[in-house]
Amino acid sequence: MQNPQLVLSWTNSDFRLQAAPEATGAYTNSLTGPRRFFRLVAP
Repeated sequence: MQNPQLVLSWTNSDFRLQAAPEATGAYTNSLTGPRRFFRLVAP
């Protein structure tokens, strides 16, 4: 694949996207390139 992209969207504007190079939970992703982990958080 060249220039693979992933688009995340959600409808509740209270949630914010957080990203980190490492995860401290039971989830992973299978995208190519450096590992990045994401989660939605609400205040």
